[in-house]
Amino acid sequence: MKSLLAFAPAALLAACVSTPLPEPIAEGMPAGIGESVTVGRLVATPLRVAEDSRCPANARCIWAGRVVVDTRLTAADWSESAALTLGEPYATH
Repeated sequence: MKSLLAFAPAALLAACVSTPLPEPIAEGMPAGIGESVTVGRLVATPLRVAEDSRCPANARCIWAGRVVVDTRLTAADWSESAALTLGEPYATH
């Protein structure tokens, strides 16, 4: 318990540090967590995997599962966060 209390101030200070956004990578390229990718005039930055219920490779599954990624979407005059699901369209502005 003491080690968690000692870690708490450092974690709070780390949350205050401002880090620049990564430069967007080329359109159509896969982006990892925290990497930005341009999609037309939109910049998408995956923030975290919210759900991953896909089956392992070479497994027999009744349901293929799905992947949901919390993503920050940014354009010239707006920004929003969205839960994007692999294979499902998402409409915005």
